[in-house]
Parts: sequence; C-alpha cells; structure tokens
Amino acid sequence: MKSNPIRKLSLSFVLLFPLLAVAGLACGNAANEGVVALKSIAGVRDGVSQTVLDNRPGDSGSLIIHVKAEDLLEYFQTDDEHAIIDDSLAFVIDSRYDRVEYFVIIRSGPAAASETQPYTVSRNVFNRLLVGQTVEFEVNDDGDFSAIERVIATR
Repeated sequence: MKSNPIRKLSLSFVLLFPLLAVAGLACGNAANEGVVALKSIAGVRDGVSQTVLDNRPGDSGSLIIHVKAEDLLEYFQTDDEHAIIDDSLAFVIDSRYDRVEYFVIIRSGPAAASETQPYTVSRNVFNRLLVGQTVEFEVNDDGDFSAIERVIATR
C-alpha cells in the first residue's frame, strides 16, 4: 500500500496543533491586577536621574501632585489630583532632559501593606491610569524594569 502524503500531513497537523496551542498559551503574557499606588516621572540629564513629579495620596488621604522640578509648577493647579501629561507639557519636559521615563507603582492587594511593584509605562498608559484605580494589565519583562505592555481594563 502506497503512503499518502496528504494524509500524513493531516495526521501530523491534528497531532501537533493541540501541542502548539498549549505551548502558545503557556508562553503568553499572563494578566496581572492591582491598584495604582503612585505615578511618577523621572528625567535623566547627563546620566543623572531626577524625579520630575510624583502623583500619590497625601498625608490627609487626598490625591496630590508633588512637582519636584520647580520650573514646572506653573503647569499644575494646586487642586489637581491626577497628573495628565498632554503633548505641550510633554514637549516642555522632554526639552529639559536627555531622556524621560514614566513609572507607575502597582499595589498587589487592597491593603496598604500589600506588596508593590514598579513598572515603566508609555505616556499614554501613564495618562490613562489614575492613582487609586484598579487595573488589569499585561507585562513585558524584557528590560531593566518590567513594563506594562497593555492595559486590559480599569475600574
């Protein structure tokens, strides 16, 4: 009896497809969830990193934006609770530093004593996430810091 190459290929596909599907799921990014505890921007100039601003809960529990780069104070109102960096402010910040990095710190549980993890984010993700908000996200661990690659949901 002669071997049928199409039948062999079909049988191989039927056997390999479930294995490839399982391997793909195992290698995919798992969704993470936590609460945004803090947002921060760092500027690097001449190899030295400086905090530009922090967005966090204040001592009274209300949200504050602590602008550490005093020349940027004029861009924020005293009652602003969420740091949102529009194109014009991003241009100003970018012009003062060699490199600008956006970070969020995510708390893994609702209690203040829960474990926290810093993540780098794009400016778009930085603007989308609000301190105190629960976020579901995917992470890329390829760089020096883990990076939030995709926001799945916020609530």
